[in-house]
Amino acid sequence: VNQHGEAFAGYRVKGHPMVLCSAVDGTALASLHLQPASSSESRALIARRTGSENRFQGVLTVDGHAFQLVMTNLTTDSVLMMDVGGTLRHREPEFWECTDRSFWSGRHKNDGRLNRPNILWPMTPLVVEDSFPHFQATGESRRLRLLARASSTEEGLASPGDEGTEYPIFVYPKYGSLACARFEQI
Repeated sequence: VNQHGEAFAGYRVKGHPMVLCSAVDGTALASLHLQPASSSESRALIARRTGSENRFQGVLTVDGHAFQLVMTNLTTDSVLMMDVGGTLRHREPEFWECTDRSFWSGRHKNDGRLNRPNILWPMTPLVVEDSFPHFQATGESRRLRLLARASSTEEGLASPGDEGTEYPIFVYPKYGSLACARFEQI
């Protein structure tokens, strides 16, 4: 559709993703899908936590099943970076122009993230199947796998209020790109 010189396209969301939108103008910026790694009986979805606007939970129907994260940059004009877990990155000018390994010396890196690949090209899904923390610790690739946690109850069921491990989602525009304005704090 073309309206007043601007082109618009519509997309249908597949599955049950989490869609991250700009707090500035409401533009959809990126999506995150949780999917079983194979087409078995397992199902997966991401759902909003009850009573919270900004907390979500991933749900898989089969314990011990390998899964994958599918991250998609929904912008058409900018490269984004998405970290699942870890700590917020900070731009540090003293390291920013470095072209050697010292570039990664500052607080603008995030080694605690779950996903190793994190560069999102416009409208191109990125599938993450391997655990970055395991790779950092051993140098070996291992599939992401959801396991039920051991519980203190005799039946082995999760305790009431047991919320599991949390992974914050951080999305960053390429510094100086057109998308930067959509990420500005209000």
